[in-house]
Amino acid sequence: MTARTLTAFGMLLLCLSVQAAPSGNAARQAQLKELRARIAQVQSRLDSEIQQRSKLQSNLRASEQQIGQLTKSLHNLNASVGQAQSRLDALQRQQAQKQLALAAQKDALAEQIRAAYMQGQDTQLQLLLNAQDPTTISRLL
Repeated sequence: MTARTLTAFGMLLLCLSVQAAPSGNAARQAQLKELRARIAQVQSRLDSEIQQRSKLQSNLRASEQQIGQLTKSLHNLNASVGQAQSRLDALQRQQAQKQLALAAQKDALAEQIRAAYMQGQDTQLQLLLNAQDPTTISRLL
């Protein structure tokens, strides 16, 4: 109920009680005092509930704002994670390609060294492959 409704209800009770009890002025004054006390209690309770409702609405607004900020942060974090994952995938693909290219180059170089050694054309290569001591190799070359 709203404050106006309760006030109107109290006034109606006051008017009815005054008309229903035409006996003595003291009895009317006692009823009037009792009704005013009831109205004051109802008004006090209503004011308290309105104040509590206002606080709850304020808390709700603050919670909704916080939820909105957290949702935005979560969205930004998810986007960052997605970008990082895409970059990681690209780097892993690039690494795999480079490893394949390196392996192919190693194989080709090994084949060229083997062929040159088998033909015996390059004595410096033979010295390099047969030498045990690096200082000996540097002196011979």
